[in-house]
Amino acid sequence: YHIQTRNDIFRVDQQAIVNDLNANGSASQFAGLYTFANNTKLTSTVKSQVVDATWGSLDLPLENGAKTETDGLDMSANYVLPTAAAGTFTFFAAADVVFKFLFSDPVIGGPFHYDGQYTDPQVAVGAQGLIPDYTVNTGLSWDIQNWNYTVNARYIPSVEDKGYGFPFRNETFTTIGTAAHPDGPTWTVEDWFSIDMQLSYELGKGKPLRDWYDGTKVTVGVNNVTDEAPPLISSSSEDNTDKASYDIIGRFVYFEVSKKF
Repeated sequence: YHIQTRNDIFRVDQQAIVNDLNANGSASQFAGLYTFANNTKLTSTVKSQVVDATWGSLDLPLENGAKTETDGLDMSANYVLPTAAAGTFTFFAAADVVFKFLFSDPVIGGPFHYDGQYTDPQVAVGAQGLIPDYTVNTGLSWDIQNWNYTVNARYIPSVEDKGYGFPFRNETFTTIGTAAHPDGPTWTVEDWFSIDMQLSYELGKGKPLRDWYDGTKVTVGVNNVTDEAPPLISSSSEDNTDKASYDIIGRFVYFEVSKKF
């Protein structure tokens, strides 16, 4: 796939606005959006007026002009192996490979690469969330008589978390800084995997004439069998991870009874 969007809506970054206000004062294009704590506005072009001591409120405008471009490849394979005595085995796998993910807007510039990155909406601008270089989903399903067993595995490789340093400068935010990188080195979000299993039994499966109880299926399953914890993301403003991509519940056992009529 190859996707390009233009003239997208974007929210102007708050730090970019503050930088412009402190550089240009009342001559800033964003001067009307800022109000001091005493409810007054910027009236002079003196530099560095917007500081913590007199901070009031700042409106963040929505504008048009952002651009996004992404290239990638979705792949899937499925193989069914019937046997005379051992039932039917189905092997399946799917993967999404991201070649590039670029974002730019008139304020932050760009285009910047977000592939292989995590960005938090409260910390960085541009594409938000987790964009790994690839993801893999694979598994096996075994059907024999009235039984079905399925095991499924997901894998997400490690990504970089540049925090406050992306895309404005090379230093990045972590808990430990150095002289060369005051905000700390790039945080590496560890790779992660999850294995799910499910076993079910269906009454009357494949029967031409059915009794009233046929079509009833009893299922027991376990999500995240190995109880893999979600990786720590340094700049994440919620749960210190990405719950849209990783499992934050942990090992979860469930039971289900269903009936087909």
